[in-house]
Amino acid sequence: MECREVERYVDTFIDFEFAEPERLEVEAHLLSCPPCRRLVQERSAEKTSLRVAAPRPSASMALRQRIERVLEEEDQGAAHKPVSVPVLPKRFPSRWALPVLFLALPLYLFLSHRPLSPPAIADSIVRHQRNLPAEVSGDPRVVLRWFDGKVPFAVRALRLEPMASLRGGRISSIGNREAAYLIYDSHGDSHGDGQSGKISVFIFDPDEVAMVTGRRQMIHSHEVYLQGEKGYHVALFRDQGLGYAIAGDLDEPDLIRLIASAVSGR
Repeated sequence: MECREVERYVDTFIDFEFAEPERLEVEAHLLSCPPCRRLVQERSAEKTSLRVAAPRPSASMALRQRIERVLEEEDQGAAHKPVSVPVLPKRFPSRWALPVLFLALPLYLFLSHRPLSPPAIADSIVRHQRNLPAEVSGDPRVVLRWFDGKVPFAVRALRLEPMASLRGGRISSIGNREAAYLIYDSHGDSHGDGQSGKISVFIFDPDEVAMVTGRRQMIHSHEVYLQGEKGYHVALFRDQGLGYAIAGDLDEPDLIRLIASAVSGR
């Protein structure tokens, strides 16, 4: 390994893009060459400073959802295609490797941390599916008083009559934040078999959980976000300073009527 090769590929070395044999060769050269060692240290410090100073790009929820849909379509297509692995020269990377890396890195960093679904949607569906028993049941006033001191906000139930009635409640969480979970019995025939279903209502601090997702609709001056997933429908909205997530296997029109009944006159 010569100094001119280290100078030419110093960024490749710092970014850990060398294969193991070439990397060991560079490291051996650095042990006996102070100028090259100093070059690597200075260039590494510059890269660290740039990463710290560079602004983090932000993306809207709509953009995140579009990217997720494209990735899901690509994943489904890739499942039926053989995987081809590009072969690069053994000693040094292609001259296009670094430009492609710098173009792809911001998108990778953004997508690698994306949630599969916003917490308020995913968590409410999971907890609705589990059919956990109520920790308190009975008269609605007894149920609401039971939450005093157990969650950091005053719990207010939604009035869903005559479509549903409050059965009970328990402590839950949405997005790793404490939430009150109210369990309602639906009086509709959402299953088409004459049986009533369950409606789950989660109450939480809307300033600590992402609320903007799905399709936006105004219902009695309330901004409601609707999203369907895994055969369920979820509605997110704010009311009197609290966040609400309603989950169930209701059809979306029935869910909208339920919310309209809950927020009318408020």
